[in-house]
Amino acid sequence: MLSGNSSCIVVWQHLCTALRLNLQVVCRHLTAVAYNLRHTRPDGRAVRREEHELKTDFKAASVLERLGESLSDADLDYQAGEGIHEFIVRLGGMRHVINFSDDLMEKKNDRDLSVVILGIVERASTQSLPVHFMVRNDNFEKVMQALKH
Repeated sequence: MLSGNSSCIVVWQHLCTALRLNLQVVCRHLTAVAYNLRHTRPDGRAVRREEHELKTDFKAASVLERLGESLSDADLDYQAGEGIHEFIVRLGGMRHVINFSDDLMEKKNDRDLSVVILGIVERASTQSLPVHFMVRNDNFEKVMQALKH
């Protein structure tokens, strides 16, 4: 009976995490829509966010979904601003922060970004060290190579 209840709790926690992540993405997009509605040009046309910003929002949501599947015990957060995309992973009592530059988020796919985050968090967890790591376009390949060894 207890194992049935605990499995229900785990399912409920996963559902809540997925809903929270989806709500964060929806809120960001509603904010973008509200921004577009509030800001108009003199000719009445709406000022729109750049297309790549919306693409990176969707990519970030996909990365969070992948991380949620792989790190079921972790608490995941995401925030972006001023050209930095920050993924926060709380796991095993530690807080790991992996930042991606805006150009990297635009150029790399969600799978590669997820692999980097998972690799960094797994390596840091085995050493029992919290991590704050910045991944840019110029060091991405080095990070990927280091994680393979």
